[in-house]
Amino acid sequence: MRARVRLRREEEPKVSRGRPTGQPAASASRSRSPGGQPSPFRVSLLLAHRTLGNRWVQRHLVPSDRIILRDPKKPESDKPPTKAGTRQVNVSALKGIGPQAVVLITAAATTALAGTDPEVHVLIHYHGHTGGYGDVGGVGAQRAAWDQIGPQIEATGRPVIAILPQAGIRADENWGFGGAASKPTEYIAGVMAQLTTQEKWAATPKYTVAVSGHSGGGYQAASALAQGLKAEEVMIFDGINGYLELGSMITWVESRLNDAASRIQAAGTDTKKQDEALASTVWFRAYHHGRDLDPAKDKVDLSEPFKKNRDAVGDRGYAGRYAILKDRVDKWFAKNGSKLGDDALQARLRGHFDIKGVSGSEHEDVVGKSRGIEKGLKP
Repeated sequence: MRARVRLRREEEPKVSRGRPTGQPAASASRSRSPGGQPSPFRVSLLLAHRTLGNRWVQRHLVPSDRIILRDPKKPESDKPPTKAGTRQVNVSALKGIGPQAVVLITAAATTALAGTDPEVHVLIHYHGHTGGYGDVGGVGAQRAAWDQIGPQIEATGRPVIAILPQAGIRADENWGFGGAASKPTEYIAGVMAQLTTQEKWAATPKYTVAVSGHSGGGYQAASALAQGLKAEEVMIFDGINGYLELGSMITWVESRLNDAASRIQAAGTDTKKQDEALASTVWFRAYHHGRDLDPAKDKVDLSEPFKKNRDAVGDRGYAGRYAILKDRVDKWFAKNGSKLGDDALQARLRGHFDIKGVSGSEHEDVVGKSRGIEKGLKP
């Protein structure tokens, strides 16, 4: 029986994240000095944002009448820049199930849906606190330009339907995805049923599932897994916020490795069963912005307990937490790799768990610059 991992949310005081109705969001110009240079507040905010993550900053630093300041660079288009053939449709909030969603349908999925007994691959992606595809005022277009989810799923050539639930930008103190994260299986089924009606499909297609999350949406993706979502692929982008979430993610990854090892060992020397064991192992991709930490060069100790390890708590930001996760995976293979048989099997299993930095990227554009959605959906 597969282990069920219970995730713990970090114990943090509730703070209001709402913005009074009709009150405009802070603009970049309000955070610049008269000479045009970024104000000390903006510099400090962006530094905290990049190291601690927007979820932490939003809870502890940003007043309730402001949203997190964005890069002033505007997208070239006011529409999500999806590759030709990918269509965008909107699904209204599902009463009692979850929030509204933006849905991207690849050309391959459209072709499959026109045939008999169609099968598609569903990606559910949870955005962070700075907004999603469906937000107004240019935020949705900016998010689409950063993430490039449409072009990435199109590039796979697979019949993919991407469901992007919309939590909004700090709509109230209960920011979140509701049933989209707490009851992900039911939410996906509800969206697919609604799409069947809207798009006039002959019937709801069969589908497999992948899940991804960026920034604050990383916790939502992990919560969906803890609630029993059966995902073939998991992608986490700058989405491990704090040492409690890191501990939960390590526990989940190690449980998947242990499960895979048991099936591979049970396969013995039967190559067909070995292939089946690997094929049923989750495909995990975890990317953080910026370069990987070098323990020797950067003088970091990845083995310290989380509460004492500054790299897990936040001084090193996402790079530190992802480095610790990678270190735990490496240690798992050092301890258990010989039990899997030959080196080729170890390498194949290791290839299912890719954890690394994306040089040249920033927190907000790591989903797009990593091409992590495209890489995270198995060929």
